[in-house]
Amino acid sequence: MISSDTNNLAARSAWQRMLFEYAFAGMYPWSGLDAFPPRDRRRQDGRVARPAVYNRVMLHSASLRLAAVVLASPLLFAAEAPPPASAVVESAQSAAASQHKSVFLIFHASWCVWCRNLDRFIEAPEIKAVIDKYFVVARLTVLETGDKKPLDNPGGGEAMTQVGGAFAGLPFFAFLDETGKTIVNSIRPGEGSAATRNIGHPAQPQEVDWFLVMVRKAAPGISPDEVTVLDNWLRAQKK
Repeated sequence: MISSDTNNLAARSAWQRMLFEYAFAGMYPWSGLDAFPPRDRRRQDGRVARPAVYNRVMLHSASLRLAAVVLASPLLFAAEAPPPASAVVESAQSAAASQHKSVFLIFHASWCVWCRNLDRFIEAPEIKAVIDKYFVVARLTVLETGDKKPLDNPGGGEAMTQVGGAFAGLPFFAFLDETGKTIVNSIRPGEGSAATRNIGHPAQPQEVDWFLVMVRKAAPGISPDEVTVLDNWLRAQKK
């Protein structure tokens, strides 16, 4: 079934790194202003008494450093931007070619509940053993909105259209050969819109049937017993 709705940032500049370095410079007695302390006064107990003006300077310096941390942290620790869709697909094709497998290309989004169900299916130990034997799995994030929009793989929407998924909803997936040619996708034959025929995560009987047809097309060497493993898991899942 499907849901109805849906990595480097630009190189960090030298001044951003300078802010971060400044934030931590001088935090120790041998760095920053501490490297040039004013003349100390010895108290009767032998401990050093710093002049009040020196303490005020150091407090001001610490405030500046804290401000630098606040400014620098979001820039230095921001998540890396997703790679272009073309790079993801090309990497999967290369791996598939070297391993004599097909590509299992999945389009998903963070808001998509059925996408998570599909992931749960693929990652189940008994299913993963079969999928990994015949496929290289690749995922592209598309159709994100709002503050999640940066999660989209650039060019992901175009890649989805190229493999027949325009207006199909999510999750959508296709099996590709090692050259990138579409073998079959998750839109089952029949009448109606792509969205109504896209099986998404296969849950209903007709959806499971089409998924098994897809697998046999993309992995001709799969055994009947291995198909049965997929079939049993899908038909036993909670709807």
